[in-house]
Amino acid sequence: MVSISFNIKEWFNTKPTVNNLLSDKLLIIPIAITVLYFYINPELPSITNTSLSLLPAIFTADLISGIYHIASDNYFGNLEPIRTLADGSRHHHKEPGAMIHTPIKENFKEAIFNNIPLYTFSILLSPFYKELSLFIITSCHIANLSQLSHKYSHIRSHHLKLPFGVKLLQDWHILLNPNIHKKHHTSYDENFAVLNGWSSFISNRLFISLKSNSLFWKRIGFDFTEAH
Repeated sequence: MVSISFNIKEWFNTKPTVNNLLSDKLLIIPIAITVLYFYINPELPSITNTSLSLLPAIFTADLISGIYHIASDNYFGNLEPIRTLADGSRHHHKEPGAMIHTPIKENFKEAIFNNIPLYTFSILLSPFYKELSLFIITSCHIANLSQLSHKYSHIRSHHLKLPFGVKLLQDWHILLNPNIHKKHHTSYDENFAVLNGWSSFISNRLFISLKSNSLFWKRIGFDFTEAH
């Protein structure tokens, strides 16, 4: 059971680490956001609209994972908690197999933490554009699976046992295919998306664009000029 008690003063006075940033309390957020959305908009969405938006939501979720990955791989500023999470991301490049042993709930917590700004934006948007708000929330919910899909990719790369269904979804590119993700760990400048890689053609182009404007980004703590 997850405790919901939270001391704001204590949190701000605690030196950021990955462990205390990624609290178990984060697991409440997707449920709380969903409840809050339907409190603001009690009318249930149509099954047709929900079905039609599912594939675009999966694509958007993958793109979200790619954008966060680009940011965390290339941030060298001092702004917390971004600095702490970025250090953790680059440590993964040094020891990619370490995440194989990460508990599943930790995979969810990291993705949920990354999605807090979009969750917040979606709720602020919901009284005015409820369909768009629900789409963003759905995309974030799906994106919460990205680090788990990422881990499964590494598990298969290390030739460890995976359920047949997971390997099938990887082969169909519904989950992240390990052969696609291996390219990222070779060059560190492509294939940033970690849900399934559908949006890699966009995140790859985005990275090239950011790299070409590196002087501006260095001023706010990002360095896209080298592979990290």
